[in-house]
Amino acid sequence: MEIKTTDDRITLDTLRAISGEPILRATPVRIDFGTYTNPNINIDTRLDTLINIGTFEGIVYSLRQTNPKFFSVRGQLIPFPDNSTIAEQQQIPLAIDFHIIEVGEFFVTIFAFNDSRFQPLVIVHGKVKANVDSVVPLSLGNISSCLPLDTTFQLHNPSKVRIAISKIIRGGDTAGFSFPDFKSLNFPIFIDADSIFSLHLRYIFPADSLNGFQQVKIIIERPTFDELLSLEYDTIIVTLARNTKQLSLQALLPPYNPSAGDAPFSIPVYLKGDRLGITELDNDTIKIHFSNDLIEPIGLNRALSLTEEGAGKAPTQPPYVWDKEKHILSVPLYNVAISTGSTQSVLLFTILCATYLTPDTTINVKTSVGYVSAPCAFRVAQNLLTVNYANECGNTTLRDLLLNGKPAISVSQPHPNPSQSGNIIIDYISASDYLLSWQVCNDRGTMILSRSAYAITQGQGAVTVPASEIPASGSYYITITITDATGIGQKQITTKFSVIK
Repeated sequence: MEIKTTDDRITLDTLRAISGEPILRATPVRIDFGTYTNPNINIDTRLDTLINIGTFEGIVYSLRQTNPKFFSVRGQLIPFPDNSTIAEQQQIPLAIDFHIIEVGEFFVTIFAFNDSRFQPLVIVHGKVKANVDSVVPLSLGNISSCLPLDTTFQLHNPSKVRIAISKIIRGGDTAGFSFPDFKSLNFPIFIDADSIFSLHLRYIFPADSLNGFQQVKIIIERPTFDELLSLEYDTIIVTLARNTKQLSLQALLPPYNPSAGDAPFSIPVYLKGDRLGITELDNDTIKIHFSNDLIEPIGLNRALSLTEEGAGKAPTQPPYVWDKEKHILSVPLYNVAISTGSTQSVLLFTILCATYLTPDTTINVKTSVGYVSAPCAFRVAQNLLTVNYANECGNTTLRDLLLNGKPAISVSQPHPNPSQSGNIIIDYISASDYLLSWQVCNDRGTMILSRSAYAITQGQGAVTVPASEIPASGSYYITITITDATGIGQKQITTKFSVIK
C-alpha cells in the first residue's frame, strides 16, 4: 500500500495573498478539506483569492497543474487563461477543487514562482474513507445433510469512490467453511463506486462433528491509504446449528433360546431412524461381532428386506465375509435404497445361524457400521444382543460333561413331536430333589401355558403338557426351570415341539 500524494505547482509572476494576507509569509497557509466518509459526491471546492499587492501590473503565467488528478485550481467566477494580466491591487477569486475519486489521504503544495521567488504558499490536504454497507448476520439454519450448502453474500459499496479489499480472513469455528473462488481472486480486490462484490461461501458438514451451534466470522480487511498505512475491518457473522441424525442398528433375539438342534435359527437386523438423504449408507458395510464360538452365521436371508435382490429391488449384493478367527460377520451394501426410504424401521437382512457345543452358555452379538467413509451428519448407535444356549435337544449329558459338572437334570426331546392329539411328554432324570416349573410360548414369544413350581424327587420323571390346551397348530417352546429348596436356580432348559390340529 502507498499514500497517494501530489506535488502540483501554480506558477505566478506576481505576489499572492489569501484573505488579504500578503503572499510573502514565513508559514504557508493550509487548506484542509477534512475527511469524507462514504462520500456521495465526486468533487468539493474551497475558495481562495489571488491579489496583486505590488505597485505594478503583473502577469500570471498559468493556473495549470502538472498532475490535476486529485486537486485542480481555476478561476472562481470566470475562466482565467494563461498569461493573464492582473492590475495593481486587483483580486482574482480562485476555486480549488478536490476530486474525490479514491480512498486515501492526499496533499498538494501550491508555489509562487517568478524570477526572484520560489516558495510554498498553500498546502492543500484531503482524506477519503469508505466502507461496505453494514452486512446483517447470515444464518444458515439447521444443517442435517452432508451435501454442500452454497450461499453468496454481497458486499455493497454505497459511496462514490472505489473500495479496496486487501484480505479476507476467517475466524471463530471455521470447520466446514470454505471459499471455492479464492484461488481465482487477486488481492487487492476493488469494488467500484456504488457496486457489489459477491463472495461465494460453501459449508460441508464436518465429519465426526457433534450437534451444536456454530459461528464463523468473515473479516474483510480494507486499507485506508493514509499516512499511517492503517487498516479498517468489516465483520460478517455466519451462524448455523448442526443437527446430527441419530439412527439405531439393532439385532433382535429369536423368541426362544436356540440350541444345537435349531439349525438354522434367525437373527434379524433392523435399522431404525430417519435415513432420508444419508447416502453413505447406500454403499457401506454392516458388521456383526460375535463374542465366541457358540453361534456361527451360516447364511443370509434377504427376503422382504431392504437388501432383497431382484427386478425393481436391490442389485445383486456382494457376498458376506465371515472372519472365523475374529468372529466378525461383514455384510457389504451395494446401491441399496437406504437414503431414499421412509423413516420407519427397516429390515436390512436376517442372519441364519447355527449353535455349536462349546463351553460357552451365552454369546454377545454386537452390531455396528464399518464405515466405508467417515459418517457425516449422522450417527448409528450400536446394539448389543445376548443370546443364551438352550442346553437341550439330546446334548444335555454331553454338555454337562464338557463343562465338567454333574448335570442337575437331563431331559429328552418332547414326544410325540409333532403331536396331533393327546399330551406332549418330556422325560427327565433329576440328580436331586428340586422345584420344577415350566411355561410354553408360541413362536412370537407369547406365553400360552405355564405351571408354577412343584417338587420333584431325585430320579426319573416326566413333564406333561396338555395338548388340548394348545390353541392352534404351530411351533411352541417350553422352558423348564429347576431351583433348589432355597429358590436358587440350578438349571433352565428350553426345547421346542410342534402341534397339528
